[in-house]
Amino acid sequence: MKCSVCLKEIEDNYCSNCGQYFKDKRVTFRTIFSDIFDSVFSLEKSFFRNIKIAVTQPETIPTNYWNGFRKYYFSPGKFFTIASLFLLLDYSIGKDFLGIVVSSNISSQFVILFTNIFLLTFSSFIIYIQFRKNIFEHFIMNVYNVSLWIILFFPLSTILSLTLNDNKIE
Repeated sequence: MKCSVCLKEIEDNYCSNCGQYFKDKRVTFRTIFSDIFDSVFSLEKSFFRNIKIAVTQPETIPTNYWNGFRKYYFSPGKFFTIASLFLLLDYSIGKDFLGIVVSSNISSQFVILFTNIFLLTFSSFIIYIQFRKNIFEHFIMNVYNVSLWIILFFPLSTILSLTLNDNKIE
C-alpha cells in the first residue's frame, strides 16, 4: 500500500516518511466513537491547513479516512468538535446562526447541525448507493461537509449578529 500523502510504501500501520496512520478496515460505529474520543486529546496538523485542504481538495480528507489513512488530517470528530465550539461561541454572541432561528428547547445552532448531518447522510446514502459506501461512510463524509461549512460561515454569522437588528428567519 502506498501512502496517500507522500506516495511512499507503507510497511506497518504508519508511513515511515510522513507519519500518516493507515488502518485497512472499513468505517464502523467503533471507528467513529474512537475518533471522537481522540479528537478531544490531540491535534496533529494545523487547523488552517486542514480547512484549506478541505476547501481546495474536498475529496481528499474523507477519502483518506475511508481508505484507512486516519491520522494525517483532522478526523471527522475533530472537525465536529471545532464546529460545535464555533456554534457554542456563536450562541453566546447571538441566539441564531446566519439569521436562522429554529423553535426548539435546545439551541437552534445545534438543531441545524444535527438535522443537516442526518438528512444529508440518509439522502447521500440513497442517492449514491451505486458507490457501495455504507451508512457510516456517508455519515463521515457529511460530518466533514457540514462541519466545514459551519466553520467557514461562523465569521459571517457573528458579523450579522453583531451588526444587524432583527435579521431572523423563523
